[in-house]
Amino acid sequence: MRPRVFPVVISAACVVLSGAPAWADDGDLADDPEAEPRAAAKPPVREVVVPIDLALWHRFSVNRIYGREGHHNYLSLSLASGVAYRLTGLQLSAGVAGVEREGVGIQLGGLVAGAGRGFRGAQIGGLVAGSGDEAAGLQLGGVVAGSGGDFSGIQLGGLVAGSGDELTGIQIGGLVAGTGDEFSGIQLGGLLAGAGDDVTGIQIGGLAAGSGDTLQGIQVAGVVAGAGELEGVQVAAGVAGAGRLSGLQVAGLVSGTGGGSGVQVAGVVNYAEDELSGVQLSLVNIGGDIEGLQVGLVNIADRVNGAQVGLVNVASHVDGAPLGLVSYVEDGPKDAELWTSTVTPIAVGARLGSHRVYSMGVVGLRPAPDDDDVLTLGLGLGYHADVASDLGVEVDVLAHYVTFGYDIADRDAWWGQTRLKAVYAATDFVHLLAGLSLNVAVSSDDPEGLLTKGPDAMLTAGDRELRLWPGAFAGVRL
Repeated sequence: MRPRVFPVVISAACVVLSGAPAWADDGDLADDPEAEPRAAAKPPVREVVVPIDLALWHRFSVNRIYGREGHHNYLSLSLASGVAYRLTGLQLSAGVAGVEREGVGIQLGGLVAGAGRGFRGAQIGGLVAGSGDEAAGLQLGGVVAGSGGDFSGIQLGGLVAGSGDELTGIQIGGLVAGTGDEFSGIQLGGLLAGAGDDVTGIQIGGLAAGSGDTLQGIQVAGVVAGAGELEGVQVAAGVAGAGRLSGLQVAGLVSGTGGGSGVQVAGVVNYAEDELSGVQLSLVNIGGDIEGLQVGLVNIADRVNGAQVGLVNVASHVDGAPLGLVSYVEDGPKDAELWTSTVTPIAVGARLGSHRVYSMGVVGLRPAPDDDDVLTLGLGLGYHADVASDLGVEVDVLAHYVTFGYDIADRDAWWGQTRLKAVYAATDFVHLLAGLSLNVAVSSDDPEGLLTKGPDAMLTAGDRELRLWPGAFAGVRL
């Protein structure tokens, strides 16, 4: 029996089921502006409707009975492989299911399901499901699911899910999920999730998640999250970065932005290259122009319109409050002070900060007989207000560590002060100061009242004594 006898027998059954094939010039393909350009000598492909195609493999099929024309199938069943020029309906293959042009309906391939142009409907491949151009509906590949053009719907790839152009819907890749252009919807990648352009929706990557341009929504990554511009929430266990920020940025280690508005939170460092309106919260905060709040152990900025709260604050200019142990402001005060008071006849201090808000470090000494000298070490914060060009008023609060004698490791009392003082600028470099203080001390080892040396009010609770008394002081500031 000659090789073509078997397909002829199958064809006869198909003719009984569906009638004789209908021929049509593939004019719609020739007029398609998106069609691949044909060589001038190649005649246009004619399309022949073969309602049912049965095949062992694509070269041994009902379609081949009608030559190499453009076979349009409504039902295609094959064992090894089946190929239709165009599909409207159902294509099933234990191996490879393929459509040279467009497909509409359901395509199932035990190994591969693919369409050379676009596909609308459900496309499922045991290993690979793919479309060379636009696709819409459900695309599922055991290993890879991909579309060369736009995709709208649900795309699932066991390892990789990808779209060469825009994607709208849900995209999930066991390792990688990506689109070459804009993405709208939910994108999940076991390792990587990325879009070449804007992202609108939710993007999650086990290691990294990225958007080439604006991200509007939520971006989450196990290690690195990045966006050209963030309008929403960005979270990464390692590093989170955005060219511009408008929203919330959270990172386990480092968060960075070129500038914008919103909140930055990081375990180690926050960085804003240019202006930032909002809040930075981390161990170390670094910014350009900050309009808002920096909170951390170390805060560094160019200009601050707001507050810096930390152990060390550094800025070139502050309109607001630098609150810290050391607050260095380039155009702010850097003063040394020497004064005498009713508590410590000898006291020296240093003052740093902005013109309005400053921090102080103080060392005081009261010599006394019998090795009972009083040594005090204090820190404080204060506020300055100008009354006239050469006269100002200041209020500050100081807390002192007190020891009787010089054994600093042996604390004998805590001493707190609230001071009100006037400051007169005698010259550009010498300012005179004088004022009153309200003092409170808590001690278990000051039976002689070595701190007060004057009238006081005392409360006793067990072995603790609380003393409250007024004081005065005067000195000079350089």
